[in-house]
Amino acid sequence: MKGEGTYTAKHIIIATGARPRALPGIEPDGKLIWTYFEAMKPDFMPKSLVVMGSGAIGIEFASFYRSMGVDVTVVEVMSQIMPVEDAEISAIARKALEKRGMKIMTEAKVAKVEKGANSITAHVETKDGKVTQITADRLISAVGVQGNIENLGLEALGVKTDRGCVVIDGYGKTNVPGLYAIGDVAGPRCSPTRPSTKASSASRRSQACRAFTPWTRARSGLHLLQPAGRFCWSDRSQGQGAGPRHPRRPLLLCSQRQGHCAG
Repeated sequence: MKGEGTYTAKHIIIATGARPRALPGIEPDGKLIWTYFEAMKPDFMPKSLVVMGSGAIGIEFASFYRSMGVDVTVVEVMSQIMPVEDAEISAIARKALEKRGMKIMTEAKVAKVEKGANSITAHVETKDGKVTQITADRLISAVGVQGNIENLGLEALGVKTDRGCVVIDGYGKTNVPGLYAIGDVAGPRCSPTRPSTKASSASRRSQACRAFTPWTRARSGLHLLQPAGRFCWSDRSQGQGAGPRHPRRPLLLCSQRQGHCAG
Protein backbone atom coordinates (compact mmCIF):
# COMPACT_ATOMS: atom_id res chain seq x y z
CA MET A 1 0.00 0.00 0.00
CA LYS A 2 1.23 3.44 -0.90
CA GLY A 3 0.15 6.73 0.58
CA GLU A 4 -1.09 9.94 -0.98
CA GLY A 5 0.61 10.93 -4.20
CA THR A 6 0.48 10.90 -7.99
CA TYR A 7 0.89 7.56 -9.71
CA THR A 8 1.07 6.55 -13.34
CA ALA A 9 -0.10 3.22 -14.73
CA LYS A 10 -1.06 1.74 -18.08
CA HIS A 11 -4.32 0.39 -16.66
CA ILE A 12 -6.36 1.91 -13.83
CA ILE A 13 -9.33 0.26 -12.12
CA ILE A 14 -12.07 2.22 -10.39
CA ALA A 15 -13.43 0.17 -7.49
CA THR A 16 -14.85 2.80 -5.15
CA GLY A 17 -18.11 0.95 -4.47
CA ALA A 18 -21.53 2.47 -4.00
CA ARG A 19 -24.02 3.64 -1.41
CA PRO A 20 -27.81 3.27 -1.15
CA ARG A 21 -29.77 5.55 -3.46
CA ALA A 22 -32.32 7.80 -1.78
CA LEU A 23 -35.56 9.21 -3.14
CA PRO A 24 -36.38 12.85 -2.38
CA GLY A 25 -38.63 13.12 0.64
CA ILE A 26 -38.08 9.48 1.60
CA GLU A 27 -34.47 9.70 2.70
CA PRO A 28 -33.32 6.94 5.08
CA ASP A 29 -32.81 8.12 8.63
CA GLY A 30 -31.41 4.91 10.12
CA LYS A 31 -34.33 4.60 12.56
CA LEU A 32 -37.70 4.39 10.81
CA ILE A 33 -36.53 4.29 7.20
CA TRP A 34 -33.77 1.74 6.71
CA THR A 35 -31.26 0.98 4.01
CA TYR A 36 -29.70 -2.46 3.70
CA PHE A 37 -27.15 -1.39 6.33
CA GLU A 38 -29.77 -1.13 9.08
CA ALA A 39 -31.69 -4.13 7.73
CA MET A 40 -28.60 -6.30 8.18
CA LYS A 41 -28.16 -5.36 11.84
CA PRO A 42 -31.50 -4.08 13.16
CA ASP A 43 -31.83 -2.73 16.67
CA PHE A 44 -35.05 -4.72 17.07
CA MET A 45 -37.25 -7.14 15.14
CA PRO A 46 -40.16 -5.29 13.49
CA LYS A 47 -43.58 -6.92 13.37
CA SER A 48 -44.44 -5.27 10.07
CA LEU A 49 -42.32 -3.97 7.23
CA VAL A 50 -42.74 -2.11 3.94
CA VAL A 51 -40.04 -2.77 1.35
CA MET A 52 -39.78 -0.09 -1.33
CA GLY A 53 -38.22 -1.68 -4.40
CA SER A 54 -38.06 -5.32 -5.49
CA GLY A 55 -34.61 -5.72 -6.97
CA ALA A 56 -32.13 -8.23 -5.56
CA ILE A 57 -31.64 -6.27 -2.33
CA GLY A 58 -35.32 -5.60 -1.72
CA ILE A 59 -36.49 -9.15 -2.41
CA GLU A 60 -33.70 -10.73 -0.40
CA PHE A 61 -34.58 -8.74 2.72
CA ALA A 62 -38.32 -9.10 2.14
CA SER A 63 -37.92 -12.86 1.90
CA PHE A 64 -35.66 -13.04 4.93
CA TYR A 65 -37.89 -10.97 7.19
CA ARG A 66 -40.97 -12.86 6.04
CA SER A 67 -39.19 -16.07 7.07
CA MET A 68 -38.77 -14.48 10.50
CA GLY A 69 -42.55 -14.01 10.76
CA VAL A 70 -42.67 -10.34 9.86
CA ASP A 71 -45.71 -8.98 7.98
CA VAL A 72 -44.04 -7.79 4.74
CA THR A 73 -45.42 -5.61 1.94
CA VAL A 74 -43.32 -5.05 -1.18
CA VAL A 75 -44.01 -2.00 -3.36
CA GLU A 76 -42.58 -2.01 -6.90
CA VAL A 77 -43.06 0.72 -9.51
CA MET A 78 -42.51 -1.64 -12.45
CA SER A 79 -45.02 -4.20 -13.74
CA GLN A 80 -43.10 -7.15 -12.25
CA ILE A 81 -40.95 -7.78 -9.23
CA MET A 82 -37.21 -8.22 -9.86
CA PRO A 83 -37.40 -6.07 -13.02
CA VAL A 84 -33.98 -7.07 -14.33
CA GLU A 85 -34.82 -10.76 -14.23
CA ASP A 86 -36.60 -12.81 -16.87
CA ALA A 87 -40.40 -12.33 -16.76
CA GLU A 88 -41.01 -16.06 -16.28
CA ILE A 89 -38.61 -16.21 -13.32
CA SER A 90 -40.25 -13.13 -11.83
CA ALA A 91 -43.72 -14.68 -12.09
CA ILE A 92 -42.57 -17.92 -10.44
CA ALA A 93 -40.82 -16.03 -7.64
CA ARG A 94 -43.85 -13.83 -7.01
CA LYS A 95 -46.14 -16.84 -6.73
CA ALA A 96 -43.76 -18.48 -4.26
CA LEU A 97 -43.40 -15.34 -2.16
CA GLU A 98 -47.13 -14.66 -2.04
CA LYS A 99 -47.71 -18.29 -1.05
CA ARG A 100 -45.53 -17.60 1.97
CA GLY A 101 -47.81 -14.72 2.95
CA MET A 102 -45.95 -11.77 1.48
CA LYS A 103 -48.02 -8.91 0.06
CA ILE A 104 -46.75 -7.56 -3.26
CA MET A 105 -47.91 -4.41 -5.04
CA THR A 106 -46.61 -3.80 -8.57
CA GLU A 107 -47.11 -0.75 -10.77
CA ALA A 108 -47.27 1.22 -7.54
CA LYS A 109 -45.04 3.76 -5.85
CA VAL A 110 -44.51 5.14 -2.38
CA ALA A 111 -45.59 8.74 -2.89
CA LYS A 112 -45.11 9.91 0.68
CA VAL A 113 -44.03 8.60 4.07
CA GLU A 114 -45.33 9.94 7.38
CA LYS A 115 -43.26 9.17 10.46
CA GLY A 116 -44.74 8.34 13.85
CA ALA A 117 -43.06 7.82 17.18
CA ASN A 118 -42.06 4.26 16.33
CA SER A 119 -43.76 3.52 13.00
CA ILE A 120 -44.26 4.82 9.48
CA THR A 121 -47.27 5.27 7.25
CA ALA A 122 -46.55 4.83 3.54
CA HIS A 123 -48.89 6.44 1.03
CA VAL A 124 -48.81 3.99 -1.88
CA GLU A 125 -50.15 5.24 -5.20
CA THR A 126 -51.17 2.75 -7.89
CA LYS A 127 -51.21 3.40 -11.64
CA ASP A 128 -54.92 4.22 -11.58
CA GLY A 129 -54.28 7.05 -9.13
CA LYS A 130 -55.67 5.34 -6.03
CA VAL A 131 -53.75 5.89 -2.80
CA THR A 132 -53.52 3.26 -0.07
CA GLN A 133 -52.06 3.98 3.35
CA ILE A 134 -49.93 1.22 4.86
CA THR A 135 -48.71 1.53 8.44
CA ALA A 136 -45.70 -0.54 9.46
CA ASP A 137 -42.94 -0.56 12.05
CA ARG A 138 -40.22 0.14 9.51
CA LEU A 139 -39.64 0.83 5.80
CA ILE A 140 -36.66 -0.48 3.84
CA SER A 141 -35.61 1.76 0.97
CA ALA A 142 -34.22 -0.57 -1.71
CA VAL A 143 -34.38 1.59 -4.82
CA GLY A 144 -30.88 0.91 -6.09
CA VAL A 145 -27.40 2.17 -5.41
CA GLN A 146 -25.49 5.34 -6.18
CA GLY A 147 -21.90 4.86 -7.29
CA ASN A 148 -19.15 6.65 -5.37
CA ILE A 149 -17.93 8.64 -8.37
CA GLU A 150 -17.55 12.08 -6.86
CA ASN A 151 -14.18 13.87 -6.58
CA LEU A 152 -12.37 11.40 -8.82
CA GLY A 153 -11.87 13.72 -11.77
CA LEU A 154 -14.01 11.58 -14.07
CA GLU A 155 -15.71 14.60 -15.60
CA ALA A 156 -12.38 16.06 -16.69
CA LEU A 157 -11.49 12.79 -18.42
CA GLY A 158 -14.87 12.58 -20.13
CA VAL A 159 -15.79 9.27 -18.51
CA LYS A 160 -19.37 8.30 -19.32
CA THR A 161 -21.71 7.80 -16.37
CA ASP A 162 -25.36 6.78 -16.19
CA ARG A 163 -27.61 7.38 -13.18
CA GLY A 164 -24.65 7.82 -10.88
CA CYS A 165 -22.64 4.81 -12.05
CA VAL A 166 -19.71 4.41 -14.43
CA VAL A 167 -20.71 3.00 -17.82
CA ILE A 168 -18.67 -0.05 -18.87
CA ASP A 169 -18.78 -2.74 -21.52
CA GLY A 170 -18.83 -6.49 -20.91
CA TYR A 171 -15.15 -6.48 -20.00
CA GLY A 172 -15.24 -3.65 -17.49
CA LYS A 173 -13.84 -1.07 -19.90
CA THR A 174 -14.98 2.53 -19.75
CA ASN A 175 -15.01 4.80 -22.80
CA VAL A 176 -11.56 6.06 -21.81
CA PRO A 177 -8.71 3.75 -22.91
CA GLY A 178 -6.88 2.14 -20.00
CA LEU A 179 -9.60 3.00 -17.49
CA TYR A 180 -11.80 0.22 -16.04
CA ALA A 181 -14.52 -0.01 -13.40
CA ILE A 182 -15.61 -3.01 -11.34
CA GLY A 183 -18.11 -3.70 -8.61
CA ASP A 184 -21.07 -1.59 -7.56
CA VAL A 185 -19.57 1.64 -8.88
CA ALA A 186 -20.28 0.21 -12.35
CA GLY A 187 -23.95 -0.38 -11.55
CA PRO A 188 -25.99 -3.59 -11.92
CA ARG A 189 -24.37 -6.56 -13.59
CA CYS A 190 -25.12 -6.78 -17.28
CA SER A 191 -28.13 -8.78 -18.35
CA PRO A 192 -29.51 -9.24 -21.88
CA THR A 193 -33.02 -8.72 -20.50
CA ARG A 194 -32.24 -5.63 -18.47
CA PRO A 195 -34.72 -2.84 -19.27
CA SER A 196 -33.16 0.33 -20.66
CA THR A 197 -34.47 3.69 -21.72
CA LYS A 198 -31.92 3.76 -24.50
CA ALA A 199 -32.04 1.07 -27.18
CA SER A 200 -28.37 1.57 -27.98
CA SER A 201 -27.43 0.98 -24.35
CA ALA A 202 -29.49 -2.21 -24.19
CA SER A 203 -27.99 -3.48 -27.41
CA ARG A 204 -24.47 -2.71 -26.26
CA ARG A 205 -24.94 -4.52 -22.96
CA SER A 206 -26.59 -7.49 -24.66
CA GLN A 207 -23.67 -7.83 -27.08
CA ALA A 208 -21.24 -7.56 -24.18
CA CYS A 209 -22.99 -10.38 -22.32
CA ARG A 210 -22.97 -12.65 -25.37
CA ALA A 211 -19.26 -11.97 -25.78
CA PHE A 212 -18.54 -13.47 -22.35
CA THR A 213 -17.28 -17.01 -22.21
CA PRO A 214 -19.59 -19.39 -20.26
CA TRP A 215 -17.55 -19.29 -17.08
CA THR A 216 -17.45 -15.49 -16.99
CA ARG A 217 -21.06 -14.92 -18.07
CA ALA A 218 -22.91 -12.63 -15.69
CA ARG A 219 -25.21 -14.48 -13.36
CA SER A 220 -28.45 -13.42 -11.74
CA GLY A 221 -27.97 -11.41 -8.56
CA LEU A 222 -31.11 -12.92 -7.01
CA HIS A 223 -30.94 -14.88 -3.79
CA LEU A 224 -34.27 -15.83 -2.22
CA LEU A 225 -33.52 -16.40 1.43
CA GLN A 226 -35.77 -19.02 3.01
CA PRO A 227 -34.04 -20.27 6.15
CA ALA A 228 -34.41 -23.92 7.08
CA GLY A 229 -35.50 -24.82 10.58
CA ARG A 230 -36.74 -22.54 13.34
CA PHE A 231 -35.16 -19.19 13.98
CA CYS A 232 -35.29 -16.84 16.91
CA TRP A 233 -33.96 -13.47 17.94
CA SER A 234 -32.17 -13.15 21.22
CA ASP A 235 -30.90 -10.03 22.92
CA ARG A 236 -27.16 -10.18 23.52
CA SER A 237 -27.30 -7.19 25.82
CA GLN A 238 -29.21 -9.38 28.32
CA GLY A 239 -26.86 -12.30 27.94
CA GLN A 240 -29.32 -14.58 26.14
CA GLY A 241 -28.49 -16.83 23.22
CA ALA A 242 -25.20 -18.25 22.07
CA GLY A 243 -22.11 -16.59 20.75
CA PRO A 244 -19.87 -13.77 22.00
CA ARG A 245 -21.25 -10.44 23.06
CA HIS A 246 -20.89 -7.46 20.75
CA PRO A 247 -21.97 -4.02 22.02
CA ARG A 248 -22.65 -2.66 18.53
CA ARG A 249 -24.80 -5.59 17.38
CA PRO A 250 -27.29 -6.42 20.18
CA LEU A 251 -29.37 -8.90 18.20
CA LEU A 252 -28.43 -12.48 17.47
CA LEU A 253 -30.00 -14.75 14.86
CA CYS A 254 -30.06 -18.40 15.90
CA SER A 255 -31.01 -21.53 14.00
CA GLN A 256 -32.33 -23.94 16.60
CA ARG A 257 -32.17 -26.89 14.22
CA GLN A 258 -28.49 -26.61 13.43
CA GLY A 259 -27.34 -24.83 16.60
CA HIS A 260 -25.86 -22.10 14.42
CA CYS A 261 -25.87 -18.43 15.31
CA ALA A 262 -24.99 -15.42 13.21
CA GLY A 263 -25.18 -11.84 14.39
